Amino acid sequence: MYWQIWVDPKHTPFQRILFRNNRGDFELKTVTFGVNCAPFLAIRVLQQLAADVELRHPKASNIIRNFMYVDDVLAGADSTEEAQLMVQELRDALKSAGFPLRKWTSNQKEVLAAIQSNHLLNTDFLEIDAESTAKTLGIRWKASSDEFFFVPPDLAIETSFKKRQVLFQIAKLFDCSIPNVVN
Repeated sequence: MYWQIWVDPKHTPFQRILFRNNRGDFELKTVTFGVNCAPFLAIRVLQQLAADVELRHPKASNIIRNFMYVDDVLAGADSTEEAQLMVQELRDALKSAGFPLRKWTSNQKEVLAAIQSNHLLNTDFLEIDAESTAKTLGIRWKASSDEFFFVPPDLAIETSFKKRQVLFQIAKLFDCSIPNVVN
């Protein structure tokens, strides 16, 4: 997502990459992944996009403002027709800013039918069964029952914890990809 966000040219001199072997220096023209401000800039761009598309795409504007976490959309609808309209508006609004959406999922086959199969999170959702689940931000969603659930990782049991170890164990609850090593 960050590489899709262009930085104002007056700020690119502050994003220079210098090479030691005299090949010169280069200015990065997009938001740089890994810098502290990158998530803020991405969210701020989305907030501006929501304001810009509000008249043409009111549903998409509301979703972008209230149901996005950086590049994840977590929204739902009360009917299949409303969901289909939301999908179309979101696709149009975000595509207009260079953010084509991928990894779609729904528990309604009719909603997924209008989306290219290579843009789906998983083609298993076309035949929803008990195993059709999606995960984002450490929370899982079971499509068949439309329920959220949480699978906590195994936590280390110690007689006492240092502050750093406690914070590490808490972080593991939200990101199951963290290895079991603490420095």
